[in-house]
Amino acid sequence: MPGILERALLHVRMGEKSAATSLMREVLKRTDKLAVDELLPGPEPLPVSFYRDSAQTFLRSGRGGFE
Repeated sequence: MPGILERALLHVRMGEKSAATSLMREVLKRTDKLAVDELLPGPEPLPVSFYRDSAQTFLRSGRGGFE
């Protein structure tokens, strides 16, 4: 999950809104059935809620579309 989110943020920085939006939706899809307090491995273990909140914030911000 950390890699998908980081890749989405890279696309944001490069102005590639469509690619970023697609990856943020992938974050939501992959975390949909996980408990929000479950820690996911990565450079720093973070809860599912962090990834879901990050993706939802991006998609609702006007930088990405939210369906």
